[in-house]
Amino acid sequence: MSVCDNTCRGCIYSSITSSNGVLCDFLLITGNMRHCDAGKGCERRIAGHRRKSIDSLIYRGRPESTPEPTPEQLAALAAERKDRKKEWRRDWYAANRESINAKRREWRKKRKEQADGEREDRTGNPA
Repeated sequence: MSVCDNTCRGCIYSSITSSNGVLCDFLLITGNMRHCDAGKGCERRIAGHRRKSIDSLIYRGRPESTPEPTPEQLAALAAERKDRKKEWRRDWYAANRESINAKRREWRKKRKEQADGEREDRTGNPA
């Protein structure tokens, strides 16, 4: 948290201290450095009121404070992701089957024409 001047008032990342000063909570909220000076030269300022969801990140604990998943939980998550990906591919293919098959037919036709042309070039006779 860095001390700001009054230009930070009204930013979603600012908070008022008990002594009526203004602090920048950008690091607490986003987990990233601001890489600019607090106050007038701040590049990260977003005008607006802070939402309750942002306050809950700061005061109820950051997402990093949750315990690490067990290997069984990680395996279950990986299996779930794999199943979702497989299902998405199946649905996408079913929805796009006609255009995929048309492109395949076009590609095969073009490839056959190229092969016939190469055969003709090698032998000098039409295929």
